[in-house]
Amino acid sequence: MSWGSSKGDFTGSGSSTHAKGWVKDDDDDGDCVQIVITWYGSGGKKDTDYSPQACPQGNKDTFDKMPGDSPYWSPSAVKIAIQKV
Repeated sequence: MSWGSSKGDFTGSGSSTHAKGWVKDDDDDGDCVQIVITWYGSGGKKDTDYSPQACPQGNKDTFDKMPGDSPYWSPSAVKIAIQKV
């Protein structure tokens, strides 16, 4: 994306799984950039986490998210998206 960038990976396993990385605003358009992580688990479990909003242009923020809101649980799938906000 010309307006934002991100890099990250997953660490740990099971209920100790983390999505860690950074998100950066690359465009002077007045918008912020954010990562959206949607976790899916057994039995219909679903949790959505949001990174900090990176802005203005050049701002880079880190994130460290886990599935669930304590207690944490083991994800079976994950969807990650970058968006303007």
